Amino acid sequence: MRLLSALLVLCSFGLANAAEPKINTDKLLFHVKETFNLPPGVDMKLGKAEKSEIPGLYKVALTLSKGGQAQDRMLLVSEDGSRYLVAEIQDVNKLPDADVLKQLKTEGAPSKGPATAKVTVVEYTDYQCPYCKRAHEAITDNLFKTYGDKVRLVFKHYPLVSIHPWAEPAGVAGACVAKIKPDAFYPWSKAVFTAQAEITAENAKSMFMKFAAAQKVDAKKIEECYDKKETLELVRKDASDGEAIGVNSTPTLFVNGHRVTGFGGFEQLKALIDEMLAGTHQPASFKN
Repeated sequence: MRLLSALLVLCSFGLANAAEPKINTDKLLFHVKETFNLPPGVDMKLGKAEKSEIPGLYKVALTLSKGGQAQDRMLLVSEDGSRYLVAEIQDVNKLPDADVLKQLKTEGAPSKGPATAKVTVVEYTDYQCPYCKRAHEAITDNLFKTYGDKVRLVFKHYPLVSIHPWAEPAGVAGACVAKIKPDAFYPWSKAVFTAQAEITAENAKSMFMKFAAAQKVDAKKIEECYDKKETLELVRKDASDGEAIGVNSTPTLFVNGHRVTGFGGFEQLKALIDEMLAGTHQPASFKN
């Protein structure tokens, strides 16, 4: 389930001095559901309306939930309740990268490269996603050859459980590998991505165990960890942390907090990293 980032406002928003907008909750939620073609079974709840920073508009939190997962969106509603935007208020004096960087939780996540690197690339990915395979292989093949210890790569799980049946189990297995033998994590992950077309929900466990054995991960420990789903909470926490900073598809990368949705090839990523290293990514007016 996914909302578009904004709707066009079709008329003026009225006066800004009312205590709260006059919202017909059922009508508004039904309009959102129809406009964004939300699937059956999605629970929709509105929060309390508050005055926004924009005169005449009120902020109303919208929570969408299904199957134990939830997403929050912000509605901006006119005083009379007849018009709304699905959007976030932006302050032109603040860049989003810095705020996102503060929210990125990378401690304890599998990583390559020094913690002191000038550029950190955080990769939210799904083992069963074909685009993630292409991105992960291109990044791991080229990133450190190009930049050496100037960069750090951090792996974060974001399995698309509704469409990829073995993605979350792969995340559980990968997190178990990282827990038992950290140095084996990236070679193990490469093996999973390489064999992506051969893995099914039925043979997933045996494939994961085979790849772990190839990296000399203790067989008893990895099977016990996987069977007991000891790392499932960690995988789901990665996903929820990602949603909190706007991740809703894979692959999604964050380069020093700057979000890159999708993967346009390593050269595109390289251009952004080069800007970061040269200090030319942001205009001088934002620099101290």
